[in-house]
Amino acid sequence: MESSGPAESRSVSVFVAPPSQRPVLSALVDLSAAGLLAPFAWIESDGEPDKAADRYDPVAVRADHGQVTVSTFSRIVNRHDLETVRLLVVVPVGHPAQDALPASAEQFYQLLGVPQHARRESLRVMVPYSAQPLAAELGRIGWRKIMLSPESTSDPAYSAIPWWTRPETIPGAAAVGLAVQAGLCGAVNAAPHDGQREDVSYDINVVRSFVRIVDAHSVEDQLRRQVTEVGESFPQPTRADTGVRVPAYADPEARVAAVAQAWQERHIHSLRRPQVPMPERAGARRMGALEALKLFFSFLVKALIGAPGEWLRSRVRAAKASIASAVASAVFGEGSAVRVVVGGVDSNGRTVGWNELTDAARRASDTLPADFPRSGQPVQRDFGALWQDLVSGTIALLDGSAHSALGIQAYEGYLPRRDAIAAPPGPRSRIELTEPLGDLPAGTVLHSWDQLEVDRVRTYLQQLSQSQHSQAPEAARRLAEIDRWRADNSRRLLPRLGAVLSSCFTSTRNDVAALSHELQSLLGQEPGGELEQRQRRLARILRLFLLVLAIVLVVLVVSKAMGRIGWLYFALLAVVTIIGWLAVSISTFVSQQREVFRILFRIEERDQRIPLLTANLRLAVEDLAAQGAAYSQFRRWATIVSAFLDDPLGARDTGPNRTSQKVALPDAIQRVEAEASPEHLADAAASLRTSVFTVGWLTQAWETMRAGIGADLDPEQRNRLATRQLVLTAESGEAGSALSNWAQGLQTKGVRSGQAGLIWQKCLAILSGDQGPDPRLTVVTPSGERRQVSAYCHDLTTGGSRSVVLDILGPVARSGPQSLTVPDQSWLSQWNDGLSPTMVLVETTNPIAPADFIYPDHDQSPSGPLAGMDYFNVGRDQTAPPAGAGSSSNGAPGDTPTGPESLSGPLEY
Repeated sequence: MESSGPAESRSVSVFVAPPSQRPVLSALVDLSAAGLLAPFAWIESDGEPDKAADRYDPVAVRADHGQVTVSTFSRIVNRHDLETVRLLVVVPVGHPAQDALPASAEQFYQLLGVPQHARRESLRVMVPYSAQPLAAELGRIGWRKIMLSPESTSDPAYSAIPWWTRPETIPGAAAVGLAVQAGLCGAVNAAPHDGQREDVSYDINVVRSFVRIVDAHSVEDQLRRQVTEVGESFPQPTRADTGVRVPAYADPEARVAAVAQAWQERHIHSLRRPQVPMPERAGARRMGALEALKLFFSFLVKALIGAPGEWLRSRVRAAKASIASAVASAVFGEGSAVRVVVGGVDSNGRTVGWNELTDAARRASDTLPADFPRSGQPVQRDFGALWQDLVSGTIALLDGSAHSALGIQAYEGYLPRRDAIAAPPGPRSRIELTEPLGDLPAGTVLHSWDQLEVDRVRTYLQQLSQSQHSQAPEAARRLAEIDRWRADNSRRLLPRLGAVLSSCFTSTRNDVAALSHELQSLLGQEPGGELEQRQRRLARILRLFLLVLAIVLVVLVVSKAMGRIGWLYFALLAVVTIIGWLAVSISTFVSQQREVFRILFRIEERDQRIPLLTANLRLAVEDLAAQGAAYSQFRRWATIVSAFLDDPLGARDTGPNRTSQKVALPDAIQRVEAEASPEHLADAAASLRTSVFTVGWLTQAWETMRAGIGADLDPEQRNRLATRQLVLTAESGEAGSALSNWAQGLQTKGVRSGQAGLIWQKCLAILSGDQGPDPRLTVVTPSGERRQVSAYCHDLTTGGSRSVVLDILGPVARSGPQSLTVPDQSWLSQWNDGLSPTMVLVETTNPIAPADFIYPDHDQSPSGPLAGMDYFNVGRDQTAPPAGAGSSSNGAPGDTPTGPESLSGPLEY
């Protein structure tokens, strides 16, 4: 029987032994402490357990990895997942103490209750301690019966030498045989007798036991790391259909640049919506005569009453009547969020970063007046497509798969180095200020993809380095260091995408500033003091012209009254005088008011632009707030992708396999350590990587990692995830969000997907096949011989008839085939812990009658309260000889065991 993996232990093994077997218990505990045995229980009993104080629930000791604790039988067996209870009675034969348990004591323990769903396996294991013919009751119906061949032999092919030639080895050798019969040898938790039908014979099998454990954990750790640990160089993917390797890109930098450009072109319109087109500006414009005449007379009226400045202000206010007062307060008022966006400083004069600008843009969007036109697109937008393309595009570049949205075709190539995406964690990917530098606190961290934060710190350091501050030289040094570091990272994918978002954010902020400045210029067109003085001077000139006109008209009236001129001549002179006055006055007015006319024309033109300017301002403010939210998401996704690429398979979360302790062991159980040369391991690792890293391997690793996201979420977020209400690509990047928690978990704890373990299981399957690579493992046996592991394990698979120790057999059995093991009845169980096999071999003889042993039968009449009762021959003649007492070992047809078949097994309750 061979198994490739351990089954969960659903069995318990309980030994029942007399006090003389304490050395065997000590040996079992030592083997347990060495990590060679599964947990077991041991009950020490005398000949009358039914009279003991613990008769209802016998006291037992339980050993687990060398730790011994006191328990009871019921606590050990009462388990819901229990399937098998193995009860093994240790029967010392040829022992000076002669304290083997009587039949009544064995029956007492056999009748102890076990869970109804559990199966009981009862076995008597006889341990011969000497070749002295001391009396012993060997055969007993209702039990499976075996006798350990009294030897401690390391190889089945070696001759069996009685262990009493070296008495000190008996407890250890006996412990190995008992452990094999109890199914305790490591993860080989099966026993040779499991599932066999009840024995109704008195005959006994003599068994030889061999255990071999190859500890290849150290070699396996080395090989597993070489296969599953992905460092700066990523494995070359192989096409699963043809086995052809995908070539590396000839120009990785150009391919990364093309993908970044495709990402920008695909998503830039979702980040910055197109503005409302503005009308073209009008060219030079002339003032019409009628319009000039109206303005002239209105100015003349104000001039006559002495208020020419008021006339100018009223004209400007009339032209600007379409600008609502709410615009001025919302955009340029005290505490306006738009002023924070434009100026980049808060109310305290402190320079703010991109996140504060995002908050200000969000507040500005909420506080802009309702008469500001809105865009048809919602303010809150879903940028999930950006992050899907970021992740899928990155994976496609590294594992040779396809992502057509970014122009990546399957099998066209792959990036052999992960730093084409982002630098590995460390000084190449981040810079940390360990000491305060001006207003920058200690612990300020810059990531290579966080371009907005890098720009903010650079701008501040540049100002500080050009100041007279005492830290100016240090600021200049750090600025040069950041510039070199930034240039080194600018060719990688994540910094490129960060630069796209940073450029879009900065451009939108500049648009907000330009629009607000244009509106502010409109509100700022108030007449200055010089212009008002010019108005007063023009008023004096026009009043002088009017005075001259009045004097001329008075002279004409006087002349007509004195009769010096006639009516016709009077009228003609008056008309000429008025027209001359009007022409001179208007020409003077127009020539002096050209600046006023330009202001009025500009205001009138902007009257048409105001609704469009306000619409574009709201559009820009809303986009800036959305871009800030998108950038916050990008920082989380960049952290997630970088942490994933640092250990995509979670191989670093897989600790080294357990290591064995160096201990002296009985010959029958061998534990050797496997070795392999570095060249053979490297060749095997290269072959395995070709087999397991096929196109799309990184996609599978991502999906496996994403499936374990719940470990980093809070309970509420896990509930949303379980009910499919959590969409990661739509999660915000703010602290406490599901996306933020996931990114923080990956950054601090690393990838814990266990994908490396799944890939290694595939590797183990390949290594176990005929076509897999051979790492050429070797071992050094306890005798100092170096052998191949395959040959070392083959020793236990080579069958043959071999002799047990003959000293325990009578003359007839010694000379016949009964002393030889039967190959067809051998029991072999193997379990492979990776590359470390554990093999258990039990070679057994045909059943041998008790009379064929050297140990004579003693008086079988029981004494005590159970005297006279035979639990397996009720109603029969108690004087009848035991079945098989005079039979041959091969069970002749006429030798029928006593006792009815219906009572051939133990009585259970």
